[in-house]
Amino acid sequence: MAKYPAIVQIRNGSSRLRNKAMRKILGRPIFYFLIERVHAIPMVSKIIVATTVNASDDELAGYCRHLGLDVFRGSEENVLDRICQCTNLFPDTYFVKFWGDSPLIDPKLCAFLIKEFEQKFQGYDYVSNNHPSTFPEGMQIEIVHREALERIYLSQDLKSEDKEHVTSFIWKNPHHFRIGNIENSSNIHDKYRIVLDYPEDLMQVKKIIEALYPQNPLFGLDDILRFLDTHPAVKALNSNRYETEVQYKKRIFGV
Repeated sequence: MAKYPAIVQIRNGSSRLRNKAMRKILGRPIFYFLIERVHAIPMVSKIIVATTVNASDDELAGYCRHLGLDVFRGSEENVLDRICQCTNLFPDTYFVKFWGDSPLIDPKLCAFLIKEFEQKFQGYDYVSNNHPSTFPEGMQIEIVHREALERIYLSQDLKSEDKEHVTSFIWKNPHHFRIGNIENSSNIHDKYRIVLDYPEDLMQVKKIIEALYPQNPLFGLDDILRFLDTHPAVKALNSNRYETEVQYKKRIFGV
């Protein structure tokens, strides 16, 4: 079985929800649940946490080391540089990138996505389930060829948002990169939101973990959807934050 390093991109200084990674649920930092899930993906060889040099991330970096994780600390604004620096820590051609605001990422879904990449998209520059996204927000990963990342890094055409969003230059330029996308059997992206950006998201994530974790720590996307469908009040907690892909691109890129 092929294995790939995982890079978790995370910072604690978000103005929308300060210190979100270290807020506790069931006595553990939320970040713990994400790492537990990434560890459970059979194809992951190692986990590298890419956070910032800011003092607001000191506690997070210390906790990562306590968990035995590799940590790289770099620029808050130039996330592209931070991720590129991480790739110096391993020789692998591909890596899998995770977002720190996806604490409930489904390990089985991730394993399926990596298998799809291996069977259908070997040699591609970039493969995700995010462009377009047919999965709920919070269930996305990216599989990136290190040479593609190096090409972006050296490009003279980068805009500030490309440095912030790391791979946006790739998926905005499909004629210059080999891009693969894996879609869900049905498009449920706009029907659920399982991500951690706002206080409303935190309330929902807390409810989900408290309900499902004690019986099954690695509960999956189907379990979450079933819980939300049978608990409409919990599902509605962050409904004011739902965002279509068009709305997302308009907010980030103004297009």
